[in-house]
Amino acid sequence: MPQARRGRILDAVAEVLAPGGRFTTFACLHVARTQPARHFTAELAFRFDRLERSKTVWTNLPFAFVHRATQRP
Repeated sequence: MPQARRGRILDAVAEVLAPGGRFTTFACLHVARTQPARHFTAELAFRFDRLERSKTVWTNLPFAFVHRATQRP
């Protein structure tokens, strides 16, 4: 997804979340170190007060993890 579109989507999500609300999304492990994935993680960290990453979900194919971004209260 182009960076500008991704940014607009994340801005919209951050805008409509209630204070303390959480945005949850998954990411595939095999692309986690790519530049687009690192940019996405940085964008989440910029827009949200708290960003957590789950342990790897090895039972998912492809292997994945979950980003949990919490909105500022």
